[in-house]
Amino acid sequence: FGPRNEWLDIAYDNTVAKTGFVGQVAILAGIATALGLVLVMVIENGRSHVETDLALNEAQQKQEEAERAQRELQSKIEELHKAQDQEKIRKWMTDGITGVNNIIRTGKDMRQMCDELMAFIIRYLKANQGGIFVAEEDMEGKTQLSLYAAYAYDRKKYMERILAPGQGLVGQTYREKQYLYLSKMPDGYITLRSGLGDAAPDKLLLVPLLNDGQVEGVMEIASFHDIKPHEIKLLEEMGSIMAASFKNTKINQRTQELLDRANEQAAQLKAQEEMMRQGMEELSATQEENARKERLYQDQIKELKERLKQEKAY
Repeated sequence: FGPRNEWLDIAYDNTVAKTGFVGQVAILAGIATALGLVLVMVIENGRSHVETDLALNEAQQKQEEAERAQRELQSKIEELHKAQDQEKIRKWMTDGITGVNNIIRTGKDMRQMCDELMAFIIRYLKANQGGIFVAEEDMEGKTQLSLYAAYAYDRKKYMERILAPGQGLVGQTYREKQYLYLSKMPDGYITLRSGLGDAAPDKLLLVPLLNDGQVEGVMEIASFHDIKPHEIKLLEEMGSIMAASFKNTKINQRTQELLDRANEQAAQLKAQEEMMRQGMEELSATQEENARKERLYQDQIKELKERLKQEKAY
């Protein structure tokens, strides 16, 4: 209000204003002037407050816009990180599937293939130990779950286990056709130890080897760390691939067994035919020999009769 303050500094002679009517008018004029100045100051002060409020509102809006932009940027960064993490998981799962397919394509026998699969899966998941049970028929044609491969502490384990469907957690998983994950290992479940007094793994996952609704076996994984959902999904996909391979292998083995049996039966039949042929040849030779001997006997008899007849004539 600097310019307006100058209005108050106007010089005038107040001698006349101090006396009489003029003095009263001067007083009233002074009061009016003061009131006018006060009114001007109030108006200017109000304008100043409005401008200040507008400036504050504008600053607040800009701050809110900046905060909103920052939140959007942070959200995009988080989405980018999430997408990168998902891409890493997808690549990790794809590489795992590729590894399983490479082992299966080698065309090894079932037990050797299971050994290599179990070793690869345990290392890939950074688990501690595991096994593969394969569903097969016993001598009576009943289904049993036979342990084809066991791997623990970075090496193959030689074990024999046969379970019936529904027996234990493995048999339960086979029957229910769903994976079973336990964050706390049942007491006494793990029998394989490192031999160094190390703690046993406390997480257990059982995955059915399922393909087209048919369970071809069960995969068992024991680990020290939690098994995450995408790891379980990977094991289910691996299990499906393994189940299809096991099914084809069993069909091929069954076909080969039937072919071998047919070849064996054909060989036996051929041997029997050969024996029959030889028997027929021997029989034919015997018959020919008997016929020859009979002719010889008939000739001898005829000759004797002729001699007797000649002797009677003399």
